[in-house]
Amino acid sequence: MNPLRKYSLAAGVFYLLTFFFAQSFIPAVNGVFLGSLLYQSQLVPRWLPVLGFIGAVLLVVSWFAILTGVVEAISPLAGVAVLPIAVWEFSLGVYLTFRGFRDSRITTGG
Repeated sequence: MNPLRKYSLAAGVFYLLTFFFAQSFIPAVNGVFLGSLLYQSQLVPRWLPVLGFIGAVLLVVSWFAILTGVVEAISPLAGVAVLPIAVWEFSLGVYLTFRGFRDSRITTGG
C-alpha cells in the first residue's frame, strides 16, 4: 500500500471518530453535568434537567449503536435519538433568555 494512501486513510478514520465524538458524545456529557447541577439547585423547572437526562441516555445509546455499526449514522432512528437533547438545549436557552434563573436555596442561604 502506498504510504500516502495509508496516511490519508488514517486521517479519514481519525476525522470520522472525532466527528462522532464531538457531535454526539460531548452533548450527552453536557446534558448530564449541567442537568444534574440544575436539577439539584432547582434554578429551572424540574422537567428541563429531566429532559436533558433522557436525551443524554438516548444520545449515548445511539452513539454506541452507530460506532458498532448497528445503526447507520444518517438514519431515522439516529435522528429520533437526537431530538430530546436538541429540544433540551433549545428550551433551556429560551427559558433562561426570557425567564432567567429561579431563586434557589443555595443562593438565598436557606
